[in-house]
Amino acid sequence: MTDVQSEFESRHRKLAALWKTPEYATGSLEDLWKSEPYRAIVELGAPALPLCMKALRDGDLVLARAVLEVTGLSARSLVGEEFPSEQAIAAALLAWWDSPVTFRSTV
Repeated sequence: MTDVQSEFESRHRKLAALWKTPEYATGSLEDLWKSEPYRAIVELGAPALPLCMKALRDGDLVLARAVLEVTGLSARSLVGEEFPSEQAIAAALLAWWDSPVTFRSTV
């Protein structure tokens, strides 16, 4: 297991535990995106993208915004809607990741 993978898994477990608390379970996604565990995942940067994408593929939609932050991609330009759902963003990110032309080979 690489350092990035172990860090990601540790931070992801903390984030998963956090969003199960009553405060976050009934709160806004904005609050979750500002949380320390979420910010810690974003701070891992490009090396964590494959792990974030695997989590997205496994249904962890919360990490879609982390991928957007790390890559600099725009949800609006990916999905073509001004306020796309997290599901739509995740689907568009997975299609982008799976396409033969992505920037991941340069990060």
